[in-house]
Amino acid sequence: MFCFTLSASAFCGAVATPQPGAVPSYADAIRAYQENHYDDAFASFQKYFNAGHDFAALDYNWGLTAYKLKKNGLAAGLLRRALYLNPDLRQASQALSIILSGLPHAWSDNSSLWGALRSQFLDKVTLNQLLLLAWVLFCFAGFFLIRHFAKRRQAHREQQGPPPFPVLAAALGVLFFISFSLAVAKAFTLREICATVIAPTALRTGPSAQDNPIFDLLEGYSVSVQSVQNGWVQVVLGSGQIGWVPAQALFQNTGRRLLW
Repeated sequence: MFCFTLSASAFCGAVATPQPGAVPSYADAIRAYQENHYDDAFASFQKYFNAGHDFAALDYNWGLTAYKLKKNGLAAGLLRRALYLNPDLRQASQALSIILSGLPHAWSDNSSLWGALRSQFLDKVTLNQLLLLAWVLFCFAGFFLIRHFAKRRQAHREQQGPPPFPVLAAALGVLFFISFSLAVAKAFTLREICATVIAPTALRTGPSAQDNPIFDLLEGYSVSVQSVQNGWVQVVLGSGQIGWVPAQALFQNTGRRLLW
């Protein structure tokens, strides 16, 4: 079985073995993947997913299987969904980076500042981690600021010069503001619905094949979902361009409720 030397653990096997009492289709999928029967594994993972099961290990293993079958766009979408459900799944992050590096350059999420911030940072941390960081910084900044004002008050009573400017408290305050802003941005991403292009398709001006094409989207491209209408999805690109794409050309990689 071929493995990348850069990240062998990302491609050389499923992330978890079947658990006792697991649904047969998932257990069969894990076994089929480990035995290099990728078509059977893909069908079993898909069946398990369509039955209403959705968790990071499932999406990760299904994504590896899709990659083995050269369905690179779908593999990217599944790995993104795995990271949406569990940002700490390092194997998924490593595998996604390798897959995206092999796709046409046009896939990049970094075409805008927001896209770069999201793909390079926000997708890799949890909201709880950012809130904890903001809370710790707030406590330390408050402590040093209170201590500064106490020293200033004492100096005033003793008719001495004021203490130096609280550089550390100010720096911690700035870091608190940044971390809190990132937490707000992360909360926004959890509400935003994103999808991955899983097959080359045309971005069109309206929700039908008769509407004019704007340009082609390549597999692996990440888009923001605005609405769904009769098997078509209105999307926004990182550049701000709005258009319509057939639903079968997309895989929804964020959001707990699947829209198509």
